[in-house]
Amino acid sequence: MSGASWQSRSETEKARIETAFSARHAADLWLDTAGPGKAKPAAFPALYRAATDPTAPLPAALVAQLATDTRLKADFDRLLSRIAACRMPRAAAASSGSLDRREAQGFVLRIRPSRADPDQVYLLIDIPDRAETPQVLMARGNGEILRRALGEPQDGMFRLILERSDPLLAAIGDPATEIDLI
Repeated sequence: MSGASWQSRSETEKARIETAFSARHAADLWLDTAGPGKAKPAAFPALYRAATDPTAPLPAALVAQLATDTRLKADFDRLLSRIAACRMPRAAAASSGSLDRREAQGFVLRIRPSRADPDQVYLLIDIPDRAETPQVLMARGNGEILRRALGEPQDGMFRLILERSDPLLAAIGDPATEIDLI
């Protein structure tokens, strides 16, 4: 994480960040970098909503743009670097198979089988001692963006129950997936 998380920033800092991204978007529209017949770059509010609101529908057009537009993806990555409490990059190239543990910046994400139901697993996220607490888990990979609200931690840990068939579980286990805790 570079700098403070989004939650710990002042309203003035948040406004400056939004202004910077909005100015970049306005410049892209003014220059019409997309070209005739192509989709315009997503606006900052759509990127911000995608990053911070797991209940808001993710427009398919935005997901497609993030998968194909390198400048928009760079803007989104820059936004995430400013607001995420933790960023877990793709796993090392030597990683093969599904991952059941990831670590970054003091956060530890673990997948454990449920003893009560073989079709379920526990997603456990240990939070280091710090003032800020993420609210959203975002997994990005294979042209998909998956988000989940984390709820409230208990004893320094988030505990989520996922079905084995949940696409989020597959994404977390995929070494090519980037994970952000926002």
